[in-house]
Amino acid sequence: MIADLKPVHILDFYNWLYSQGLKGNTVVKYHANIRKALDYAVQTDLIQSNPAIKVGRPQQEQFIADYYNQEELNNLFKVVKDTPLELIVYLTAFYGLRRSEVLGIRWSAIDFENKTITISHKVVIVTNEDEEVKTKTKMITKSKTKNKSSYRTFPLFKEIENLLLYTKKCKNIIHLYLKIVTINNIKISFVWMNWEI
Repeated sequence: MIADLKPVHILDFYNWLYSQGLKGNTVVKYHANIRKALDYAVQTDLIQSNPAIKVGRPQQEQFIADYYNQEELNNLFKVVKDTPLELIVYLTAFYGLRRSEVLGIRWSAIDFENKTITISHKVVIVTNEDEEVKTKTKMITKSKTKNKSSYRTFPLFKEIENLLLYTKKCKNIIHLYLKIVTINNIKISFVWMNWEI
C-alpha cells in the first residue's frame, strides 16, 4: 500500500538500482519520477506527505572526457581509410561532435564558399511502445540540437572539405540505413547518412 511507503524503502530501491549496475545519473532520473509521482499522491490525498522529500537526491557522476592522443587518432584514421566510416570518424575527431549531430549534418549546413560547417540538426533513435507496430525503433531527424549552445558553426578544415567533396561526388542516395562493417576483425554497427544533394 502506498501509505506504507517510507524513506527507507526508497533508499533500499536506490541501493538495489546501484547493485544492478546503474549509474548515479540514471538513479537521479528515477528519484525525480518517484518524487513527482508521490507529490501527485499527496495532492490527490492518497498520502499525507511525500516520503521522497526525506531522501537525499542521489549523486550524479561528473563526466570526465577521455581523449585520443595524436598517435591514437592517426591509427584510427588509418583503420577507417577508404571505409564508409571515414567521414564520420573525421567529423567526430575534428569537431568533437555527438553521434546524433554527425548523422544530422545536411549539405545545406556546409558552406564551401565561406569555409564553415554549421551544426543545427540531429538524428535520434526513438522507441515505439505500441504492441501493434512491427518496428520497435525508428530514426528521426530533429531540426534542433540538444541545447542552444549545441547550435554552432565551425571552420571547414581542408581535410574535412576534401572528404565532403569526395562524398558529395560519390553519393547521391537519400537514405538512412544500418550497416554492420567488419574492420580488423571487429564488427561495428553504425548508421550512415547519405545526405541530400
